[in-house]
Amino acid sequence: MSKHSIPGCLVTLALVITLTPFPVLGANELRFASFPDVSTDSVVFAYRDSIWLVPVAGGAARLLSDVGTRPRHPKFSPDGSKVAYTASVNDNTDVYVVSLDGGPIKRLTHHPARDNMVDWYPDGKSILFKSTMQSPHANYNRLFQLDADGGLPHALPLPYGETAAIPADQGKIYFTYLRDFQAEVWKRYYGGRAPDIWSYDMKTGDTVRLTHHEAPDSVPMPNNSSVYFLSERGPEMRSNIWRLDQENNKVSQVTHIDQSDVRNPSIGPAGIVYELDGGLFLLDLASGQSAQIPVALEIAREELVPRLEAVAERVENVAAGNGTVIAIEARGDIFLYDTEHDIARNVTATSQSAERYPALSPDGSKLAYFSDRSGEYQLVIRDLGSLKEKQLTRFGSGFRYRPFWSPDGRYLAFMDHQQVIWLVDSKDDEVRQIDQGVWRYHWDMPNFRINWSADSQWMTYSRGSENRNNAIYLYNTESNQGHQLTSGFYSDFDPVFDPSGNYLALLSYRNFSPSYGDIDTTFVYSDSMVVSIIALTAGIELPTTPNWYAPEDRETVEIDLQDAEARLAILPLPAGKYGALTFQPGAVTVAKTGPDGGFNQILRLELDSSEPESLSDGSFEQAFWFLRVQFKTKNLVETTISTGFGDCNSTRLEGQCTVLTRREWQYSQPRFRIL
Repeated sequence: MSKHSIPGCLVTLALVITLTPFPVLGANELRFASFPDVSTDSVVFAYRDSIWLVPVAGGAARLLSDVGTRPRHPKFSPDGSKVAYTASVNDNTDVYVVSLDGGPIKRLTHHPARDNMVDWYPDGKSILFKSTMQSPHANYNRLFQLDADGGLPHALPLPYGETAAIPADQGKIYFTYLRDFQAEVWKRYYGGRAPDIWSYDMKTGDTVRLTHHEAPDSVPMPNNSSVYFLSERGPEMRSNIWRLDQENNKVSQVTHIDQSDVRNPSIGPAGIVYELDGGLFLLDLASGQSAQIPVALEIAREELVPRLEAVAERVENVAAGNGTVIAIEARGDIFLYDTEHDIARNVTATSQSAERYPALSPDGSKLAYFSDRSGEYQLVIRDLGSLKEKQLTRFGSGFRYRPFWSPDGRYLAFMDHQQVIWLVDSKDDEVRQIDQGVWRYHWDMPNFRINWSADSQWMTYSRGSENRNNAIYLYNTESNQGHQLTSGFYSDFDPVFDPSGNYLALLSYRNFSPSYGDIDTTFVYSDSMVVSIIALTAGIELPTTPNWYAPEDRETVEIDLQDAEARLAILPLPAGKYGALTFQPGAVTVAKTGPDGGFNQILRLELDSSEPESLSDGSFEQAFWFLRVQFKTKNLVETTISTGFGDCNSTRLEGQCTVLTRREWQYSQPRFRIL
């Protein structure tokens, strides 16, 4: 068988780690062992930047190699005496080999491109690895053969290759040439990029497509006349192990996991080993039954004493609040930073759970955030006086993003991983689905914004339309009805209400001034974004009309939904790329992006003016869309605006929290299911 910055302040966060005095974790407590492989009597896997060995029956694991970072894809040699694996050393990813009996670790590949271990040749004389070193495009790998003692690699006569395996007779290579979707964490993809299993005959050069399903098939594992592989084609729509009988071309399902996914399977003399819910399992090919491999991992005693851990680079999200107190998410805890007294305190201090996306209530008395203490991320509010928590939601598996308070402090609105927009009434504990977006990718979801009218009756946001442009939407909390405000003919986004209740400002791609290329002979539409304004009712004049004066403030916001886009005007701000749009009384403020892609200017436009005022020139860190800018208005009243949200990467804050590291290792299964 084949072997197979916050402006004006810098914050520095520090954590005190307190470890409980247990030198060994329980047999079933190891979680997130990854990339396993199996020989006759041992299993090798990657964990905590190291390669480990454990008996097939389970037991205490021993360290095999800690060279490099992010080790992955360890593979036993056919005789089980060596392990070749991929690791990053000095920021270069290469293949290394280590003997199970000890001795020096040898580097096999040396190209600057990423070289990833795939498999051993059955005779043990060569390894198979993939790399982009000779690919026509860096997004695609090719397969290479390399002598197990080192030397120059030889490219296989295949233009692409991702997952692959070589049967015992070495006459063929089973491979996929489209990237494995497990590596990209895509789910239930049935499009043209879904890989299939192919075979390549090394003598004749013939290639044959072995699987023809619309679901992704990958990780071929040959065994005699069968080829096992990973697929989502079953009724569970989960990654499971399947078997192709090459004698009759019949495909059958081997594992039937319906609540999670089989990950990184690998075949060897003892069966197929794979990851499931953070644990290691061994599939017996004869019986088709799987059993968990209990792994006990001895932890170095020096890791069991308290230590300081700097987490300045692990600050993820910041909520500006009123600019006096800032809520900061760092390493799964929520800190409150008092900018006036330069003091921070950890208000969650949890080791067994992660708290994310803090949001301060408008009056500053409550803090909302998502916590996975229950096993899944739920919306929680904490009274900052009594520090008592209240859980508002009872969601199942999934992920949720930044919550937005209504001005009266009653409602919270947010988007989840399926782009469902939820409204939560913190007074009545009612959770309501109000809309669902389309076309938004995961990296964009943390930037999703919801803005409220001053009377808390209306919320506005932008989402994708069927034509893939964004349109502006409204939702009324009194009538519980949603409305589309703009048509989507132009792409409009990031709407914000006027505090007076008369206007809505938004960003929009409505400027079309193409330039003609000198070399590529084509039109380029750059700087197409403008700042626009919509009058909420038909009787209100736009600021761009002659002799305009500001209308009186409205206690109750009214919106004429009919022909709203006909009441739109472009404000006299230069076209460009913008973000962090806010509406202050009588003015809008926006951050403008420079040529390098980062914000480099803050512009403020009084609505009765035709020229914007620059509040900040020159490049500045805009890692988290938090602007606290002091300026003087026309009547010389000093004003502070605090606007925006997002990520932060540096502060002048010293905070402490106690973390029980042992609890951090006790991950329960539901917390880490990915849908």
